[in-house]
Amino acid sequence: MPITFRCQSCQLEKPANYRLPEQKYCADPKCQRVRRRDYQKNRTQQETVYHQNQSTCRAVWRRKRSLAQYQSAYREKHPDYVKRNRDKQRQRNQQRRAKAPPEPSLVIVKMNSCSSLHSGTYLLTPCQVKPAAVIVKMNSCLVELALFQPDAASPRLLTHDCK
Repeated sequence: MPITFRCQSCQLEKPANYRLPEQKYCADPKCQRVRRRDYQKNRTQQETVYHQNQSTCRAVWRRKRSLAQYQSAYREKHPDYVKRNRDKQRQRNQQRRAKAPPEPSLVIVKMNSCSSLHSGTYLLTPCQVKPAAVIVKMNSCLVELALFQPDAASPRLLTHDCK
């Protein structure tokens, strides 16, 4: 009667390979993928040099292959995905418009952000959706803003005609 073992991946009883006394995975490609993934995970956790080498290799691979190339190639091969994505974005935009006036942080494009702007001194700080709990802002600066809006009676300050 052949010796059997239980595969750690698929949990099925399989005949053991006599060359592998501590066999834990069967020869099924899915189980072998799980075996390689587990080996990689364990080795990465135990050996810092191996982990650093893997990180370096992944970074080099990502630099050589930009994400935009894969995204555009995927969109070309899957036009149904592109159509579905556009339809869903239209639905999200309609839902956003149907609600009460949105919070400024939820608006995609602010069309009237400069309508009430006047000449003066302003504190310029980076905009964050969720402001950090910082008491002193080190990355702010004061800006003097002067608006030039010639009226129809005065001569034009900038004379540049686009044809």
